[in-house]
Amino acid sequence: MSNIIEDFYYGNLEPQEVNSELTSKLKKKLSNLAEKEEQLTARLNGEDKELFLNYASA
Repeated sequence: MSNIIEDFYYGNLEPQEVNSELTSKLKKKLSNLAEKEEQLTARLNGEDKELFLNYASA
């Protein structure tokens, strides 16, 4: 346990480190999500569009 504390102290560990594979997968999923959001927004009108945009913003 003390080794972990020492590693944090000396900067050998960073809790914010992100696995690059996860980042790549996440980027693909977020890109797909944004694409689908654009497609759906283009199809909606009036109150339905406003409701969806409020949902997406939340």
